[in-house]
Amino acid sequence: MGLAGRWESAPQPGALDRDPPAGPLPLVLRRSDRKRVIGPDPGTQLNFPIDRALFLEEYAGTRLAETLGPVLFENLVEPLFLKQEPDAARVKDALDKTPTVLDWIESQLGDGPVVGGRFPVADIALASPFVNWLYAGQRVDAARWPKLAAFLERTWLRPSFEARIEEEKAQMGV
Repeated sequence: MGLAGRWESAPQPGALDRDPPAGPLPLVLRRSDRKRVIGPDPGTQLNFPIDRALFLEEYAGTRLAETLGPVLFENLVEPLFLKQEPDAARVKDALDKTPTVLDWIESQLGDGPVVGGRFPVADIALASPFVNWLYAGQRVDAARWPKLAAFLERTWLRPSFEARIEEEKAQMGV
C-alpha cells in the first residue's frame, strides 16, 4: 500500500524498538486538514517483525526519501541533466533536517539485517535512498551514525547492490 501526503512528524526514537509495538504503528500523516494514523485496523494483532519491516519500508519511501531527495536533485539532477544551477538554500535545508532522520534510523539498527535474520524489503528500502545520496556527493558520518554506516556498507557489498551501484555510477559519470 503506498502512502500519499507529507509526514507530520517522525516516529520518536524507541517507537519501534526490538519489542513488538502495542497497537497501531505510530505513524501520523497529514492529509488535507485531517490526521490519519497508519497501521493495522483496530483490534488487529500485529505480526512483528513483518509489521515493523513494512513500517520501515514506508518510512524509507516517505520521510527518508523526502529528506535525502532534495540533495540528490539539487547536486546531481539539476547540474548534470537539467543544466541548471543547484539551489544551495534547498540543499542546506535538507541537510539541516537530515540528522533527526538519521538519528532515528540509527536507533532502529542492530548488527545485522533490519528485521530478523534475513535480508527483507526493509533493508533494501532503507539502503536505496542512501545510494542516491552517495551519488550526490554525501556520506553518512560513521563516527556519528556507526550502526547506519555499517549497515550501508554491508548492504551495498551484497552482489546485487554492488553491481547495480557500479552500473549506475558508470551511467551517470560519478
